[in-house]
Amino acid sequence: MNTPPDLMTYLWSLIQFGPAVLTLMACLVVGYIAKNLTPLSNRLVPLVVIAAGTVAYMILSVRPAAAANDFLAQERYYATAAILGSLLGLLTWLYHNQIWKRLQAKLNLGAPDDDAPPSGGNAGAANMPPAAKG
Repeated sequence: MNTPPDLMTYLWSLIQFGPAVLTLMACLVVGYIAKNLTPLSNRLVPLVVIAAGTVAYMILSVRPAAAANDFLAQERYYATAAILGSLLGLLTWLYHNQIWKRLQAKLNLGAPDDDAPPSGGNAGAANMPPAAKG
């Protein structure tokens, strides 16, 4: 009889994908959490995703042993990891914005964006004061 794999065994097996793939997955998760669970505007989500990519890649990547005692090698490692993490966060957001969002719209998956104007074409008319009667 097959038993479902243990959660920790499954999570441990994800390490084989390497820091870049794990960073991309972490950025997607953080982006959806930032969009759905916090009162952030959709305009701030890309910044959150890029920052999450930077932090995730710096945590997940392995520092070379040569950088242990060399200050310049450590600086180079952290600068490279920060740049690569930022680029991975940016790529994750671009993937979501340009590809996944269009696929969701085409297949009618998910809810529309919160920052999009209502479909009536007269966005903001409800907040306007009534016209003075003349």
